[in-house]
Amino acid sequence: MSVPVKGLAHITGGGLIGNVPRILPEKTKASSREPPGRGPRSFEWLQREGKVAEAEMQRVFNCGIGMAVVVAAEHADATVRALSGAGETVFRIGRIEARKGGRAADPDRLKNGKAHRADHPGRSGRTALAIGCLMVLKPFLAALLSAAILCFSTWPLYRLIERRLGGRRTLAALAMTLLMILVLVLPLALIAGSYVDDIPQLLERLRETLAQGLAQPSGLGRLDPAGRRVAGHRLARDSPAARQRSPKC
Repeated sequence: MSVPVKGLAHITGGGLIGNVPRILPEKTKASSREPPGRGPRSFEWLQREGKVAEAEMQRVFNCGIGMAVVVAAEHADATVRALSGAGETVFRIGRIEARKGGRAADPDRLKNGKAHRADHPGRSGRTALAIGCLMVLKPFLAALLSAAILCFSTWPLYRLIERRLGGRRTLAALAMTLLMILVLVLPLALIAGSYVDDIPQLLERLRETLAQGLAQPSGLGRLDPAGRRVAGHRLARDSPAARQRSPKC
């Protein structure tokens, strides 16, 4: 027997609260009633041992309801018989009602005509979420900024290639990628490869410079009196000989 189905909601993470509203049209709400039993006893054990509140259980787990089927009221009995005959455990968990304005409501968020404020993240929650996202992305900000600059700077060229290829975006993106490889990636790779052998020498010179100190510029003494004082005193004070003569505190 075939029954016209108006909506299906796969109840996974988020439970009925988070999944049923996705299939409801505007100006409708789902009014629910408690199903007989919670389904598998594992949910009762989880709630008892974890001391999980009922609202949290409904918001996180499906509590034994794996699929919600929406049918017309006159087809409800036939739907129950058809699903039960196929070996499924069927509960009538509510009905769809009209509501005035706003978005579609879900089964368990409305109690006594009032929505739970906990279902909607407040300003502090959104701020915490933004800070958390920023902390996660912080190591990649330089790469993301470089990619954004490259994207915006090459966008006119991409649009030109797209027009030349008759509006074929996939082909234009492929051509743009190959062009970037030829213009940017390969030259940078060749330049980096040519200086690989010189990197140990540069590091050794840098270590020697840091150990011995910077040499006095030849033209520093010809500057104003302040420059001569710096040339005669400050660089001498930083020399190894001056460090040996300085008293220890």
